[in-house]
Amino acid sequence: MKPLFVSVILLFAATWTLAQAQKTPDSKYDSYFAIGTALVNDSLDQTKQAVQSLKKDLANSKNSPEMDKAIAEIADARDLKAAREAYSGLTEALKKAKVQGVEYYCSMVKKNWLQKDSSKVQNPYLGKGMASCGEKKVPDKN
Repeated sequence: MKPLFVSVILLFAATWTLAQAQKTPDSKYDSYFAIGTALVNDSLDQTKQAVQSLKKDLANSKNSPEMDKAIAEIADARDLKAAREAYSGLTEALKKAKVQGVEYYCSMVKKNWLQKDSSKVQNPYLGKGMASCGEKKVPDKN
């Protein structure tokens, strides 16, 4: 009985570890999360630095035209409003590419974003003043 119990525990631990590994975002998208943080902090300069890093990180990847367009629009943004609008397009392109992250939704601006973790809501669309506005989306069961 004891060996069976130990085997079940080990199987559970291995399955849980594999599931957690599959939920961890690919590190080549860390700059996407940095863009979100920069937008939360209302920093266009940090946003532009992070998008340049994302361009480098994805240089050898096959990106969708939507992803490339959104990256270029963020890089060319003249203000936070334009950067945030382009970030929305980037988020949608990354979701289509099945990039892992915790998905949030802001009902005020009716836009989604991905975060690396779910410890605290960090809304990139409304900046410092309303950074906690948003809710975690429940994944579809399909």
